[in-house]
Parts: sequence; structure tokens; C-alpha cells
Amino acid sequence: DVRRVVRVQPAALGLSVLAKIEHPIAYLAEEGMREVPRVLSRQPAVLSLSIESNLRPKLYYLRSIGMGDVGRQLDANPGLLTISLDANIRPTVEVLTAAGLVASNKPPLRSRHLCASLKRRIEPRLQMCTQKRIAPTLSDLTLSSDAKFCTKAGCTLAELHVLRDRLATEQQGGGLLLSWREGVDLLEMLGADDGGES
Repeated sequence: DVRRVVRVQPAALGLSVLAKIEHPIAYLAEEGMREVPRVLSRQPAVLSLSIESNLRPKLYYLRSIGMGDVGRQLDANPGLLTISLDANIRPTVEVLTAAGLVASNKPPLRSRHLCASLKRRIEPRLQMCTQKRIAPTLSDLTLSSDAKFCTKAGCTLAELHVLRDRLATEQQGGGLLLSWREGVDLLEMLGADDGGES
């Protein structure tokens, strides 16, 4: 739908058809995406992404961390194409790896896991799990609703929201106090078995 693309991403009108639109579309199709028109309708900002400085490094990284069928993963979650590799995707993988949730013997990372907000969802939930001394799954940190997470963690929504706000304040002030980011394997610390995701 051209109207939606122009409404959401008006800069698309100024793009050279050959250099800026055809090339990313062809590149994404070559990389295995089967639903490029639908993806562009949902995420028109993809049209303005550079192949060399954005798309290629991002897809290379996703493959390097073992994400299977990257094209299909991006068809399902095209928003991942617009998320910063260095500011969001890599730090999210680092946090999940440090927590012991990303490893060759664990369920694989999927695009939907990487679309979760590191600062507003993953870090507060991981901190709550540390406080409550429970072992989270990848889904607990990235996919579960706040209500479902709180039920499993044994906390209230209010407690989670207060923690989230406190962490956001600390991060803005540069006082990030999350000890699990210092190389502590949360699952090992809790003595959890690695029975996989629930």
C-alpha cells in the first residue's frame, strides 16, 4: 500500500528508485525473505536502510549467533530490520548470553526475542528474577506478558513497574547496578537445571 508507506515514511518519496528502493528489496529477497512487499508495508523505514552499513552487517550478525532461517525470521518480525545492531541487538544478545539463556544447548534465539526492549523489558525482568532467586527462561524475559511474568516470578505488577522505573533512572544517571552483567551466570548461581524453556 503506497499511501501507507508515504504516510509512515515520507522520506521514501525522495529516494532514488534504482539506488534506494530496488536494491534493498532485491537484497532482502536474495537473503531469503519471502514476504518483502508485506514487510515493506509493515516497516516502510526499511526502504531507507543502507545495504552496506545496516542490512548486510545485521543479517551477518544474526546468522553468526545461530539464528536459523533468517529470511523467515525477518518475514515474521520485520521490525528487527529497523532496530540498531550496535545499540540494541548486540547488547540484548550479550545480556541474554551472560544470563546463561543463549548457548548451543539452549533453545535458539528467534527474531521475536530480539525485538523485546532490553531496557524496559529484559533487564528489569532479569533483575527481578535475581531478587526472587528464580531461573527465568528466554520466553519469560522476552515474550511473556507482564502479568504472566509476575505470576511466575512471585511479584506484583506494581513491584515490577517500580523496579523498571528505578533501573531506568539509574541508567539515565549512569549508575547501572546490575551485578548479573558482570559475567555472573544467573542459572548457575541459582543452581538451576538446564531443562530448557517452558
